[in-house]
Formats: sequence, C-alpha cells, structure tokens
Amino acid sequence: PKASPFHKPNGIVSIYRIGKGKLTKVTEAKAGTWCQGAGWSKDSKTLIVQCMVEQAILVYAFNGKSLTPKGSVKVKG
Repeated sequence: PKASPFHKPNGIVSIYRIGKGKLTKVTEAKAGTWCQGAGWSKDSKTLIVQCMVEQAILVYAFNGKSLTPKGSVKVKG
C-alpha cells in the first residue's frame, strides 16, 4: 500500500557479476511498480522484465557495464 514505509514508486533491476566467490554489483536501472519476472536473450545483450501494475514487459539493452531502457511491450495481465 502507498501508506506503507516500504512503498516505492518504482522497482530496481540490479545486475551482479559472480567472480572469485563473491557478487559484485555491475549496474542497476529503474523498473516498474510490481515486477515479477525477468529473462535474458541468449547473447546476454537484452533483458526483459515483466511488470504487473504497468501490464508491460520492459526491454533493456545490456552492454556488460550498463542497462539502457529500450521501450516496453504492453500485455493484458
């Protein structure tokens, strides 16, 4: 709920690198209000994130260092 101290206007997508037994944050980007799933393209250059409130799949480009929003696909559900 908006009155909750945990409410935020948007979520965050964070990308981490695994190396030498630890996680290191690479980058992050704003996402939708209530996102529930994500998936990578085979070449790891595109990330999609499904967001329930916006009823959209957000599309990001990833170059190994940063995420760039590239648009969204509206869905019903």
